[in-house]
Amino acid sequence: MLARYVWADLTRNPRRTLSTMVGVMLGVGLSCAVLFLVDGLSASMTQRAVAPLPIDMQRVLTDPIGGDLRLDQDIDPPGPVQTGTVVRVRLVLHNAGTVAANEVVVRSEPPAGLAFVAGSATLDGDPIDAGDANPFARGPARVGMNIGTVEAGITRNFEYEATATVAADPSTVLFRSTVSSREAVTPVDANAADPVDLTQLAIDIAALDGVAFAEQLSFADLPPKSLSSDTATDPGVVRVFGFDPGYTDQDDTIQIVEGSQASGEALLSAEAASKLGVSIGDTVSLELPDATQARMPSSASRSRKAALACAALASAMSSALAARMSAAPVRTARVMPASARSFCPN
Repeated sequence: MLARYVWADLTRNPRRTLSTMVGVMLGVGLSCAVLFLVDGLSASMTQRAVAPLPIDMQRVLTDPIGGDLRLDQDIDPPGPVQTGTVVRVRLVLHNAGTVAANEVVVRSEPPAGLAFVAGSATLDGDPIDAGDANPFARGPARVGMNIGTVEAGITRNFEYEATATVAADPSTVLFRSTVSSREAVTPVDANAADPVDLTQLAIDIAALDGVAFAEQLSFADLPPKSLSSDTATDPGVVRVFGFDPGYTDQDDTIQIVEGSQASGEALLSAEAASKLGVSIGDTVSLELPDATQARMPSSASRSRKAALACAALASAMSSALAARMSAAPVRTARVMPASARSFCPN
């Protein structure tokens, strides 16, 4: 009876029955589509969440030319002292760089509980005429002693004495001794750890989990008119870049059109080449901070980069860049049609 009634109702109005069936099918289809979409998004979000995330990061090391000053400090006696004991402070300053450091200032001051002994300061064994004042911390501003220029490889020795006004332990109190120069104005503490080496830093970073690669890029800015040819001089500032072929392989903006990147050779940007009127076989010269020149005849190789171009100058930092350029065997140069004024010998 019920089935007969349902059948009669369905066949009585076929249009209503058909529209009802279509509506139900559309509703079911829409619900399934929403469920499939949610499931797909969940799977995609999960996949992205666990996928490696590429991050491009840079670690900048600043090493100015003339900034390789090292100050070592030694306290004698190093252990506890009683009131009235004389403590001798020895400072050894060494320029470990390849160029001179100018306007070098050495500052040192005894901590609380120790008083400077008037007339005890010496420089390379000779007394420093400063009266009763501490020549390494003069006036209310406690200004250090300016010893002028320290040539590359030179060592200067300083000494002074301090008297313990109370029982103290020099190994636990701080003798704040620093050195600065015109090239490196930020004072460097005595007995400071050696600065991070760019080559070792790249190795350490590359060894970290998840790091795909770590390549070095060095650069140095040279004054205007540092770059010239036999017929013209570039009036602009020259930025010299240094990187090895590993960096080139990772940076797809660097394109070597002809030839290959090689040690002992250089790449010259098209902008600079145009200003200098350089062609194959011509010679380009780069004036270095030490007044020497690196002269390189251009070869038949050409290269191109959108923003910069330079040769293989592996693991060089900006402070050592000039020294490496002046000491490197100069053989060839490469001219490239790009849009950056750059020059990079190795």
